[in-house]
Amino acid sequence: MNVLAIITARKNSKRLPNKNMLKLGNKPLVSWTIDFAKKINIFENILMTTDDPNIVNISKKKNILAPWIRPKSLSKDKTSSFATVAHALKWYEKNYGKVDSVCLLQPTSPFRSKKNLLEAFKFFKKNNKSVLSVGHIKVKNPFNVKYLKNKFYNIYIPTGSFFFFTPKELYKYKNFINKNNNIFLVRNKKENIDVNNIRDWNIAKRYIG
Repeated sequence: MNVLAIITARKNSKRLPNKNMLKLGNKPLVSWTIDFAKKINIFENILMTTDDPNIVNISKKKNILAPWIRPKSLSKDKTSSFATVAHALKWYEKNYGKVDSVCLLQPTSPFRSKKNLLEAFKFFKKNNKSVLSVGHIKVKNPFNVKYLKNKFYNIYIPTGSFFFFTPKELYKYKNFINKNNNIFLVRNKKENIDVNNIRDWNIAKRYIG
C-alpha cells in the first residue's frame, strides 16, 4: 500500500502563539513529529504543509517535502483541516503520482508511539476504513441530566496522533470525523497529549523533565 504522510503546521495560534516552533526539550515542537515520521517505514513520502518559512526550513534540513508556503487562504483560523490536507494531497498526486492512503500527523502530539501507529495501520488495511486515534476519559453526567447525576460515561476524544484514510474517503466526507471512522484507542496518557494551550504545554514539558 502506497502511504503518504502529511504534517499540518500552521504558523499562528490564538491559544498558544507560535506553538509549533516552541522548544520542547532540545527541539521545536514540530520537529518531534518530523523525526517520528522519518522512523516509519510504511511512508513513501512525508509532506509538510505550513505557512511558516521557519518550518519550511526545518523540513528541508530534515529532508522531507516542503515545496511551498501554504496560501494565506488556507492559513486562517477557520480554515478546515480538510481544505488544508486536500490542497497538499492534490499537489502531491499531481507531482509524484497517486497514493492509496494518507496518514495525517499533527505536530501537537509529540509523544506518539511507533507500535500504536503500525498497529492502527494494520487495522486500517484489514478493514479498508479510516482509522482515527482517540483517548479515553470518564465523565460524570456529561449531559447534565438530574436522574443520571451519579453516573459516569466513557468519552472517546480524538487526538492528533494519527489518522489513516483514503483519498476517496477524504473527498467524500470532507471531514476527518465522520460515520465511516474506525477508532483506535490509545491508552497511554503521554501519547494522548495534544498541545493546544498553555496547560497542555506545561504538561508536555513535565514529561521531558
